Amino acid sequence: MGENQKLQKLLAVVILVLIPVFILKEYKTISAKNDNALINYGQPLKNEYSKGDNKSFVIVIFAQEGDGFCEKNLASIFNQSYEDFRVVYLDSGEGSGNYNKAMDWIEEFGYENKVTFIKNSNNDQLFGSFYEAVHGCQDDEVVMHLESTDWLVDENVLEKLNTTYKDPDVWLTYGEYMQYPSLKKQELEPVINRTLRDFNPAKTPWMLSHLKTYYAGVLKQMTPTSDGLKDKASSTEDKMLMLSLLKMGKWHVRFIPEVLYVHQE
Repeated sequence: MGENQKLQKLLAVVILVLIPVFILKEYKTISAKNDNALINYGQPLKNEYSKGDNKSFVIVIFAQEGDGFCEKNLASIFNQSYEDFRVVYLDSGEGSGNYNKAMDWIEEFGYENKVTFIKNSNNDQLFGSFYEAVHGCQDDEVVMHLESTDWLVDENVLEKLNTTYKDPDVWLTYGEYMQYPSLKKQELEPVINRTLRDFNPAKTPWMLSHLKTYYAGVLKQMTPTSDGLKDKASSTEDKMLMLSLLKMGKWHVRFIPEVLYVHQE
């Protein structure tokens, strides 16, 4: 048998092997278009907590040391027209300046019953504290991330979010933000094409947005072992968490085309 015949025979074998794989992949893609049950590790993703018109928000503040905007950050929360919220203030453990300043501000204005302070001895404990804090939430509470260096753009942010979550199809949200001090608006776009099951979440606007919200119950259906999450805090774990949330709820992400957040450059 000549070399050409051997190559032709080998090519035929490869084609015979690849055709079933291709057909199976196409079948799964077509099926996914008609299947609204998002599968997570073989189990349907459950959402039994998106009922009701008025949501309760849990604003998780990730404190950084020495940013000088502690009071502005807190004031942007407690000036909200929508009042059904509470705050979890997570100290990074890098210093006590902002932590003590925040405690003094909360005590001065009498908001002690609205805030839970969690102090960590070092930055490595921050992610574990955050994960435990969310697991302590009710499933139907909406979690919001807020850096202590940033603030909500006006007093209507929670009102807008509450209106958005009245749609039971919404499990996660993100919105546009403004950079400070340049005041440059960062325009984002809707993140998901519902017909696509396979996509690259790391390149979506969801990952670029600085104001992400989601039902605590969605995150609580993830486990550190299954999603590779650790008990340490780092940008890697934070990105992994956000990616995992997006993968789980990608057909239920709502983009809010308004500036909701001010982020320091």
